[in-house]
Formats: sequence, C-alpha cells, structure tokens
Amino acid sequence: MGESNQQNIHIPAGSGHPLAEAGLVLTSGSRHGATAGSVRVTIGQVRFNGWEIHSVEPVTAELAGRRAILAKVHFDIGITSDAPALPYVEVGFEFSDDVQVADGLPGQVVKPQPARNYTVTPYLAFAPAESGSAVSVPALRPAIDIFGIGGATMRWRFSATPDCELRSGSRTGWLLLLAPSDRADLKVRALTAFDLGLAEALGLQPAPGEDTFTVRLPDDGRSLAPGVGVRASSRVSGVVIALGFVVDIAGFSQRTEPGQKALQDRLVAVVLGAVEDAGVAREAARLQTTGDGVNVFLPPDVDLSTVLGRLMLAMANRLGLDNQRHADRMRLRMATDIGPVGNSLLGFSGDTVISFGRLVDSDPIREAMKSNPDADVAVLVSGTLNTMILRHGYPELAGLAFREVLAVVKGYQAQAWLWVGPRSPARDDQ
Repeated sequence: MGESNQQNIHIPAGSGHPLAEAGLVLTSGSRHGATAGSVRVTIGQVRFNGWEIHSVEPVTAELAGRRAILAKVHFDIGITSDAPALPYVEVGFEFSDDVQVADGLPGQVVKPQPARNYTVTPYLAFAPAESGSAVSVPALRPAIDIFGIGGATMRWRFSATPDCELRSGSRTGWLLLLAPSDRADLKVRALTAFDLGLAEALGLQPAPGEDTFTVRLPDDGRSLAPGVGVRASSRVSGVVIALGFVVDIAGFSQRTEPGQKALQDRLVAVVLGAVEDAGVAREAARLQTTGDGVNVFLPPDVDLSTVLGRLMLAMANRLGLDNQRHADRMRLRMATDIGPVGNSLLGFSGDTVISFGRLVDSDPIREAMKSNPDADVAVLVSGTLNTMILRHGYPELAGLAFREVLAVVKGYQAQAWLWVGPRSPARDDQ
C-alpha cells in the first residue's frame, strides 16, 4: 500500500471533507474505550477519504442474486510528531452481515514488492495481470497483513520492521465486495487499532477507534428501461416516490438580518416561478424552508424526461431576472434526487431529502461556485437521476453539459453529475 515519505506530521494534507475520522488514542480506561474521568492522550488519527466504486461484471451463476462491487479506498494515517514509535496500526471496515469481503489488496507483504497490476476473476478474486488492467497497486514495503477475507469485517495491519518505522502517510487499497443485488448503499463502520508497548508502563491502554459513514452505490440501471414519459409515480404505505430538490443561498450568513429576510422572500419567488416554468402548478409543489434555503418535492406523477431539464434552465433564468432587479446578487447551490418521501412533524422524511441535502453541501458544488464566479447557479444531479434520465439524452436536456463528480461530505459519499449555469446577465444598473 503506497505511502508518502512525510514524517512527523499530524495528518497528511488532503482536500475536501473526509468520509470519517477515527483517533489513535491512549486512555486510562480499558481497551474497549474511555470511561468517565479517564485520561485520554491522542497520538494520531486516521482520516478516511472518498471511495471509488465500480460494478463488476461478469458474475458467475453461483453468485446470482448478488451484485459485485470493486471499491478503491483511500485513507491517511497521521501520527503526532512527539509520539513514540508504534509497532503497528490497523485500519479496517465492518459491513452489514449480508455483505461479504471477497478479496482485498494489498495482501500480505513480507518483503519489498514492485508495482503490480491485477484483474478481477469471475469468482471475485484478484489475479495478477498485464499492464493496463483496472487495478494497479504501487510498489510496497513490509510489513502488511490482511485479515477477514470471506467475512463482513476486514482489516489491514501496517507494522514497523527493524529497518523501517511506521510513518504517517496516505494509503490506498482495493476491496471486492459481494452484496444483495438490490442494495442501494453500503453502511460502513471504519475501524482503527494500534499498539504501543510503552503505554502499558505508563498505565495507559490503546483504545480502538471507529466512525460510521454511508457509500451510495452507483445505479447500473439493469432494472430500468429508458422510455419517453418516464414518471415517478409510486406509493407504498403512505410514502411516495417523487422528484425533489434543495436550493441553498450561497453566502447567506454574510448578510445582515434584514438582508437575509429579503433573500428568503426572493428565493421562494424564484423557486415557485421556476417550478411553474417547468410545467408544474405552483400549488402542487410542496415546500419546506431551511433558513438559508428551501426543500421542494414535486408531484409523484410528473414527467421526469421533461421536467428535470426545464426546471434547471428555469431556475437559472428566473434567478438571472431576479438579480437584474436587485443590488444584492443572489447565487444558488441546487441538488436534486428522486426517491421515497413522507411527512413528519418536523417536515419531510425519508432518505431522499437526506441525499440531496448532503449533495448540496459537498465540495464539488462549492468548488464549482468558487471557480465560476459569473454563474448564478450550480446543480448536482444524483446518480439515480443520471441512470433514469440524463444518460438517455432527452430533448429537454440538450445543450446541458454535465460532469461526473464524487460528492463527499462527512459520513456520506455518492456519485453525482454537476451542471454549472450560464454566465449571469448584466444588471440594469451596470
């Protein structure tokens, strides 16, 4: 597993939000964790970064009813500059019982190993291959061990050797996972452990670390058939399957209280106008304000093949017209997804509102707003909507340029498709 040559650092420099973080902590409590009043000494941290997810084909007949997943995982091991040398650090992942870790790379490394390429066999195992294969592993040095293959929990152990101490740095690994065919996401518990002989003499114990996150799996579309007039209509136990979106005002907290109130009023008018321009009656849309934005769900029988593209263009157009009439320019981040939604005492409920809420807060759309200062709006479209709508090239989407991105926020990651709106028209006073 490749690692940087940096030493005596807390956490290797990285970009964006981590999926999860788990500390390397010594405690005066038991090895199972700290208790009330116990001493805690942090000597490092493991930062879990975004995963690259791919569906694997073919799968043999023996694996019918299951989906095979190839995951490239990234994490940084950071050790404080004043920490004693660690004999080893373990990093691993725990999945639900119906998910199996079929294989992992790197495997056991007991001597220096050159860079190698691997392929995935039909029986879900890594096998050496020629250059150009999908799985590339850089040159490795000992010692690395892997445990848990065949079960739902796996871990790598990175150990110091007489010739080389364990150092801070970035690591990359590969996992082959087998999950139920209808699985839409992976619930993952990130695990860390380490040893430090000196700690025993000081009366301290290494405490295991953990954190949880969710990885949204790509929708390969095997159960979906493209067709004109694709609709979202479905109802199960009072929960509907509907197209929803969130719109957040960029830089909202930087305004004064009167300025924020004015933006909130303008936002509702822009959103309702865009909904109407997309062909949906204003009164048919369900809105929930969020302070600096608004969550919206459209009726479950809307025509997705037409309304999605119209909605995005209408949002940009309405926002541009609004900004021409006001001195305080409003810029919007928007994210959209389709899925189950219900009602609760606090507003919308269900995974869909959580999904687009995380997308709109992710790095790719924030970076798009920074790197495109002339654009009034940027939109992230979920992987599910890409499978159902974007990739089929419906006329209403013609001319809209999308770019695939990996949206990562703390505890969640998903593939998404980014669209940046057109250059903002000049205001009347310019």
